[in-house]
Amino acid sequence: DAGYIEVVSHSRTHPRNVPYDDYDSEIGGSKQDIIDNLD
Repeated sequence: DAGYIEVVSHSRTHPRNVPYDDYDSEIGGSKQDIIDNLD
């Protein structure tokens, strides 16, 4: 542990019904939201 924080995505909308209907949208979209907010 070097004291760094690793940001990871898990889901975009936090749906109550798991498993997700669309994994690519939930996880990929969440990742893209994080990347877009880094600018």
